[in-house]
Amino acid sequence: METCIFWTAVILGILPQGPVSGAVAGTVRLTTTVTPPVKPFLSVSWSFREANVITSTSKNVTGPQYAGRIFLDRATGSLELRNLGLEDSGEYTVNIIPDGGLQQQGKTILNVYTLISGASISSPSAVLIEDKSSTNLTCEASGNISSTVWMKDGRPLGPTDRVTFSEDNGTVFLHPVHSSHHGAYQCRVSNPISSVTVEHDLVVNFGPHNLSIVGPSPVSPGPGVALQCIAASVPPANFSWTFNGNETHVNSSLYIIERVVHCSLLVILHAARCSDPQRPDVTRGGRS
Repeated sequence: METCIFWTAVILGILPQGPVSGAVAGTVRLTTTVTPPVKPFLSVSWSFREANVITSTSKNVTGPQYAGRIFLDRATGSLELRNLGLEDSGEYTVNIIPDGGLQQQGKTILNVYTLISGASISSPSAVLIEDKSSTNLTCEASGNISSTVWMKDGRPLGPTDRVTFSEDNGTVFLHPVHSSHHGAYQCRVSNPISSVTVEHDLVVNFGPHNLSIVGPSPVSPGPGVALQCIAASVPPANFSWTFNGNETHVNSSLYIIERVVHCSLLVILHAARCSDPQRPDVTRGGRS
């Protein structure tokens, strides 16, 4: 008894490897790499998870869930899907039988996403004192989130000994807070079809730090001079000046000497404490 084995050659890979991305309620086109033939194809069929989407021969047979929301380009076998839903995500297969020549087949993956909207950053409402307080910022949004990226003052924010992230990157933990944590935080949430960036200002009370007096040196007798006190502080520092150990009753950052009498002029700066959490001038919280 003889057994005959028949082999059918098939050209594979007529669809992009994918995945192809689409938006809920949107439209996507699954485009083949086929060149329109001289003679029309005998058959073009599309299936999704082995269920018929459309089979086109001398007539079209369309799956009931696709009625009114697909378009088949009979010349290339490309398929357009409209009014997409999340349930349309998955593997699609196309089979083309030409009028002469080899059968052609392709597979691709379609991923349907919900557009991202309503993004926001939240953090506990509390007074934050440098080296004493800890806090966190959480980024949330509606839609399918594929990626969450944090930035501070427009620059990428990475982990340090004081900065850590949740497993999904949706929350950043600051423990304890540092003066460098004061500023604007941005969170960018995205998926292959949409991206949203939101911002939140975080207030960290600190200082005074890096005190210095800026002014001319040396100074000769003659016209007056102005001295400027510089101090990094949140909230802004209070200032008091002494001259040769005596109070001047000047309480601004600028000290003006009307006329220099002696070359050996001594000016000493004392910056008031401004990081006391019990004081009403301590700045609270943050704003989005």
